[in-house]
Amino acid sequence: MRRRRAHAKVMTDARWAAYRAERDAAQAAEQARGASLAGPLAERDLMLLGAILYWCEGTKSKPWRQQDRLEMVNTDPGLLALFLRFLEKCGIGRHVPRYRLLIHESADADAAVRWWAARLAVPLERFGRPTLKRHTPTTVRGNTADDYHGCLVITVPGSRALYWRIEGMVAGIFTATGGSRAWSLGSSQLRADRPMNEETSGTTRSTGRRSRPHSARSGWQSQARVRADRAATVGGCGT
Repeated sequence: MRRRRAHAKVMTDARWAAYRAERDAAQAAEQARGASLAGPLAERDLMLLGAILYWCEGTKSKPWRQQDRLEMVNTDPGLLALFLRFLEKCGIGRHVPRYRLLIHESADADAAVRWWAARLAVPLERFGRPTLKRHTPTTVRGNTADDYHGCLVITVPGSRALYWRIEGMVAGIFTATGGSRAWSLGSSQLRADRPMNEETSGTTRSTGRRSRPHSARSGWQSQARVRADRAATVGGCGT
């Protein structure tokens, strides 16, 4: 059986070797082309990149869960390095945030913490106690090699004003790209703008179940406050 598998692999490699070499060359050429387009980043470029990065990957405030502070969770050191560089441009040094590791208990948590601290040039004393995920032997995981370092959580204390500023930058980007309507008419905004009537606070037509009017009204009022704060802060995009 092993000889048969080895022979099949040799035949497959021989058949696809030319195609794979051509594909790899095309991939390398496109990567080089993309890298040349980036070039050096100005301060404004870095600010806009950081805002969009956070809006895609960071923790955002919800109508049902108010959280006006910055928190980023990711496994990619490149993205987290960009986020920290963005924070530095906003006047927040790397010694300010709190860092916490999320990792499987079967991995070496202490070594992973040291790896993240060295990779991102952040102080070890700012790391909290790691959160360990219970190992399940029956689960087939691919992230078990030496390059597995878990997820890193970066929390920025006292960052409410900067969170609002990011909202303003993202709103400005959406407006500049013709997406202002999508921003103002998102699903949460529709809930905020829609009046509380019998259809929204009473019986749901699709299921016939009764909703909780008090909770719905509280969420609507909370979202209205969020909209007021957002309107007051849209437009600020400097540090």
